[in-house]
Amino acid sequence: MKRCVLLVVLGVVLMMGLYASNGGWYALVVGNGAYEKTTKLANPVNDAGDVADMLSDLGFKVRLETNTTLSRMEGAVREFSKEAREAKASTTLFFYAGHGVQYEGINYLLPVDADIQRDYELRSKALSMDMVTSALEDTKSGFNLVMLDACRDNPFASGRGGSRGLGVMGGGTAESMVVFATAPGSVAQDGDGDGRNSPFTAALKQHLATPDLEVRQLVAAVSRSVQDMTRGMQIPWVNTSFTGQFFFLTAQQQLAKAESDAKQLQGELAALEAEIAKRQSAILAETDTYARQQLQLEQQRAKALENSKKLEVQRMEQLREQAAYQLAVQEKELAEKRALEATVAGQQEELARQAQMRRAELAELDRKKSLSSDALQRLDMIAKMEKAIEDIKESFALSVTGTKKELERLGLQQVSSYRTTSPQDPWETNEEFEARVTEYQAGLVADGEAKIREIEHQRDAEVGKIQVQLGQAKRELQGMQFTLGPTMTKVTVDKFDAANKRFPIKVSSLDDLLPFEASLFFKIDSTDRNVLQREYSRVDDAQKANALVGTIVYSVEEFSPGIWKADATNVIVNTLLEGTPSSAGMIANELSDGIGSRNLSYVIEGGGITQVYGILPIRSELGAMNVYVDGKLLGTADSTTTVLAVAKTARISMQFELISSNKSSAESIEINAGFNTEYVPRSFVFKIGDTGPAGGYIFYNKGYYSDGWRYLEAAPAEYEFEEKVWGGYRTEVGGTATTIGSGKSNTEKIVAKFGNAEPMSNKTDYAAKVCADLVVTKNGVVYDDWFLPSKDELNLIYLNLKDQGLGGVYGVYYWSSSEGSADYAWNQHWYNGGQDGNGRYDGNRVRPVRAF
Repeated sequence: MKRCVLLVVLGVVLMMGLYASNGGWYALVVGNGAYEKTTKLANPVNDAGDVADMLSDLGFKVRLETNTTLSRMEGAVREFSKEAREAKASTTLFFYAGHGVQYEGINYLLPVDADIQRDYELRSKALSMDMVTSALEDTKSGFNLVMLDACRDNPFASGRGGSRGLGVMGGGTAESMVVFATAPGSVAQDGDGDGRNSPFTAALKQHLATPDLEVRQLVAAVSRSVQDMTRGMQIPWVNTSFTGQFFFLTAQQQLAKAESDAKQLQGELAALEAEIAKRQSAILAETDTYARQQLQLEQQRAKALENSKKLEVQRMEQLREQAAYQLAVQEKELAEKRALEATVAGQQEELARQAQMRRAELAELDRKKSLSSDALQRLDMIAKMEKAIEDIKESFALSVTGTKKELERLGLQQVSSYRTTSPQDPWETNEEFEARVTEYQAGLVADGEAKIREIEHQRDAEVGKIQVQLGQAKRELQGMQFTLGPTMTKVTVDKFDAANKRFPIKVSSLDDLLPFEASLFFKIDSTDRNVLQREYSRVDDAQKANALVGTIVYSVEEFSPGIWKADATNVIVNTLLEGTPSSAGMIANELSDGIGSRNLSYVIEGGGITQVYGILPIRSELGAMNVYVDGKLLGTADSTTTVLAVAKTARISMQFELISSNKSSAESIEINAGFNTEYVPRSFVFKIGDTGPAGGYIFYNKGYYSDGWRYLEAAPAEYEFEEKVWGGYRTEVGGTATTIGSGKSNTEKIVAKFGNAEPMSNKTDYAAKVCADLVVTKNGVVYDDWFLPSKDELNLIYLNLKDQGLGGVYGVYYWSSSEGSADYAWNQHWYNGGQDGNGRYDGNRVRPVRAF
């Protein structure tokens, strides 16, 4: 038997779940199971009765209807709506258990006398949910709840409107929550054969009376329990726009109820004690033996009832004390929570203020930038932007750290309080109690994570604003040219070089932050004496009259993160003795061939810019390596470039340490001013048998570098291949060699010839191909430069590794990359080291190698 679960919450105002002072809470509960014309249901009457009892205990005025006809259902809805409206109810609730179906987008509840042959008959023979929700809204109550525990199968679907499952429905108001116990169109369970309730009602009974459980938390708890009971077969679905709050039971209510129940029990106990005393007097006065025995039996029953009432009074007193204690703890925790929230809010306000100050500073810098074309002012602004971003991140990081610690402390305290105020019930196992505590703790963690996300969201928003400015500033700077004009430069002319017929001219920047210096020449390309005299006089007269002026045109670009490069792109020398005041005559124009400091380097650090002596890019071809300067770790270099900024000296002491093999070397390196070409350290010395950069074994040392390599490294044993063909039987490759150093080119030729398909058997895993395709990752560095060793390289593996017991090579045949003919290729036997030809279609072992 299957039934569906749908919970629709319609809210119009904020509610805190207190007993209403304006009309109270009203509930209509209906359960239909004894159907006459369709499938009977076992649980709905139980479900309705149990829910009615619980709602009554929680303070609802409940009207219960079971196994009702259509006319009775409609009448009950009208009477309930009228009663709640006249009473000015603050909350109304409608609960239904039984068959329910959907037709043409409308949900219908089936009465027990429904005789429906075709689905269109639902309109007149079943109760429309539209009528129910309209009736509830007509009560004008502050909060409406509709709970449907109904079957999702449509037994009447035969026409165009019928469909499986109840449809999505709203509450008719802007503030609504719709919660299906299973997704629309899915089938929910009615409960097992021995169950009293459906999974939804069972879960509702479990959580409904939990103190201080807001309606959303209640729905979430019921949802989890339904999924647990159905092993994930029934998964709730929620649609909500409800922004208010509603509690079925608060800690204050629990305390008030416990005190009221205790007072009532005390009265009942006093009445029992009076009755017992009265019966005792009657027993003493009775003389008839049989009558006395009957009176004694009644007296014994009354005393038993008295003892039961005393135990109940004791239990209620304990509950009252527990509720009072829990309320006190909650109030204390609430005060601490509010204090923490106030602290966090204060921190966020202060961080926002700091960020606003930063933005104001940057806005002022941006304003100044717009008034000036100076590149270094713009670069200084970029530095301050990056520093502002780091400062904001650091401030928020401290806030997050402090908030996490406080949330952790408060969480531990709250969990401890929960264990005390909500101790293990006598019907709970240890595992169930710990699961309940864990669920409570998970809720606290989720709340804390939400606070942290709020702080991080604010951080991202503040940082994002500056990052937008930063990106724009960088883009603008990358595409601009700047000028050091005649007032910021000095022109010096040296003695005329008669042999080469040219004046050496030097143009120097007078700006200390842009110390460009360019050497260029004014060359006279003529042998005519008159031309030589005229052109010589142009420069000589201008020099003596102090009429030579220089202009340096430069641009700035980001060379590497945090490192900027200023390039003098053009150097011009003019004479003021020629041309016009605004456009002097040109003496020399040097674009690229001059000598001097044409490239300047700057680093951004601490919110400002600093000019450095030189920049040295470093890259490793041997794997990841630590790079030190004068004993101080610079960073880790690998296949990507690490950039070193050199501050003052032209020669530095550097140390390199290979992470994969712990090998190290020290070098003294000459650094030129400006930007140096990439440096690749190669002073590491490997011995035969050492572990190589890729984790394999060194089996050959050439003793020097040529063509970019010195060593040969065999792959680790785990990257050896078994039973691979050489490939291309009777298809000659041609041009393969047997010598040391030819394995790489051999492999390239074989793969180029065969491609991705080995011609004989259409395979893609022939010996050369599996080597070329091998990728090994060691210490974060990728090595994909493997090849099949040549005949002589293979013999070196045997001599330098196999004989030494290294490398994990076996006593079998291994392929080389050296072709013997179209029928065979060279291989080597590991038992005795012999080399011979073998049919290229045979399967042998393969050990890839690489050169570095």
